[in-house]
Amino acid sequence: NPELRERYLRSHTNAGYGYGWQFQENRIQHDGGNDGFISFLSFDPATNSHVIVLTNRSFQDIKMFGNSAAYIRDLVGKSWDAMAGTQIEVLPAIKEGTLRTGRFFLGDMEFELSDHDTLLLVKASHLYPSRVIYNTPLSGNNEAELKMIEIAEYLEKGKYWSLASHCDGEMKFVMYSGIMSIGMRMMKKQVGKVEDFIPYYVDEGKGYLRMKGDQGILDLVVYFDEEGKVQGVFENGNFGLDKEVAMLAYPIGNGLYYLDGLPFGEKSATLKVAGIELTFYQLNRSVTAFRK
Repeated sequence: NPELRERYLRSHTNAGYGYGWQFQENRIQHDGGNDGFISFLSFDPATNSHVIVLTNRSFQDIKMFGNSAAYIRDLVGKSWDAMAGTQIEVLPAIKEGTLRTGRFFLGDMEFELSDHDTLLLVKASHLYPSRVIYNTPLSGNNEAELKMIEIAEYLEKGKYWSLASHCDGEMKFVMYSGIMSIGMRMMKKQVGKVEDFIPYYVDEGKGYLRMKGDQGILDLVVYFDEEGKVQGVFENGNFGLDKEVAMLAYPIGNGLYYLDGLPFGEKSATLKVAGIELTFYQLNRSVTAFRK
């Protein structure tokens, strides 16, 4: 009846929450998610308008879920703004411009850029273009990078007692007791014969490295405590072997292009083509290939 409906569809807390609904301005809404999806429903009873966002965004810990949920909530807000006539930007806007083509080289990696209608087709030799940063080792420009490089070397060579000096109390036990040795042996089996360990990212709380084998690729994440000590080493995703894949990059102006890495499990990247240089920006890093 109207009385119960009115009670059901209004906030009962200072945080704007009612009987299973969140309330923001004049809208009634709620998000939801689990492994493999995050969704959002938003409804304006005054106009009988709805905004529904369904995604296949996934996550591996609650922090990643929170970041994804916040991103999708922002998209919902932008959708309402667009319906009200406000100019918004969801993805980088495609702008007119001359596409740059040619061949570029970074170490043993070769890239070929070619026009594809208004887009840029990016090919990389034996590599997904969205994995360039992921396959480029840290250069050791600072103390954090040097530490991550050393940790990767200890893991690759099985020097777990040496790695213990970088660990907190519990992880020291894991290293000295042989538990880490057993765990790494199981991880290495997933990729076959290990050919390379690549530490490719580090910040204050974590670092990533890529374990490449002749049968597959396994990413690992190393977590640090507040003192910078290692407090955990975990799997962070399995990938098939790298191969040459052509990916489309979308022009966003000033020689910049947007490369969506999500279908292949990587963060999206930005490319910049300027003269003889092709630069990849991703994971707060950049690497540059050169035209020959």
